[in-house]
This record gives sequence, structure tokens and C-alpha cells, in this order.
Amino acid sequence: GVVAAANDERISHFMTDQFPYPYSEEDADTWIAKCEGQNPPQSFAILIDGEVAGGVGCEPMGDIRTGTAEVGWWVTPRRWGRGVATVAVRRYIAYCFEDLDLHRLEAGVFLSNPASARVAEKAGFILEGISRDAYLKKGELIDQLSYGLARSQWHQPGDTS
Repeated sequence: GVVAAANDERISHFMTDQFPYPYSEEDADTWIAKCEGQNPPQSFAILIDGEVAGGVGCEPMGDIRTGTAEVGWWVTPRRWGRGVATVAVRRYIAYCFEDLDLHRLEAGVFLSNPASARVAEKAGFILEGISRDAYLKKGELIDQLSYGLARSQWHQPGDTS
């Protein structure tokens, strides 16, 4: 399940500290309970042949940022390099704009994670800038690639315009 897919230090290396390593049954239960409590759903497991291959979700913002959400994703290493994340994130973008009625999505990517940057770009996100020293991970300051996508910029799958 989730633990087998998520319990790899290489995943947590590029995630917020809310995604722990080691990843325990308790961590999986906490994530599943959070997902089950969302109405409408905002977080999903990525499944391939009934097996957990990753996850995708968002954190909606409030106040004057209502309608904007930070999108994040992860894929288990044995599925890396196969386009899994790109397909999932493309579908998730459509879900966010069509079903969650969001008007803007953002994604922060570690500068040291070019694979995730490719996912963001292939999924339709636009690089809007680089935020210097934006992350503090294990005592190291890391630059963030700041991606964004407004609904007005989004091209729906099959849209030829």
C-alpha cells in the first residue's frame, strides 16, 4: 500500500517535512484520514494496476488568495521516468479547474529536482521565477522554482486553440 510506495528517502528528499522518512503505517493512516475528511476531495493516490504509485494533491489558500492552491505530487522511485507524474498532474489540473473551481494553481519545485521541474512544465505549469533560499531542508537552504498556472492560461486536453 501507501507505506511500501512512500517509504523511500529519495522521495522525502524533495518534499516538505510533512512527508516523513521513514514513512510509517501511522503516517499512512494520518494521510488517508486527511484525504477522507476532505469534501470535496483534494488529495488522491496515484494507482497503477491497483498498486499505489504515488500521490497528488493541493493546499487551497484563503483570504485574498482564495481560489488559488499549491499543488504537489510524488511518485514511488520504481515508477520514475515513465511519465506517471505528468499524466497524474495533467489530470489533476483539469480536476482543480473544472471540479474544485480554482482559478490559479502554483507549484514549488526544488531547484535540485530537475525531474519534477520537467513534470511541472509538461503538465502545463509556467515557470514564473526562482525564489532564492526558499526552502530549509535538513539545514540546507535550497532555491525554489516557482511555477504557476491561471485557469485563463490553461489549455484543456484536446483543445487545439
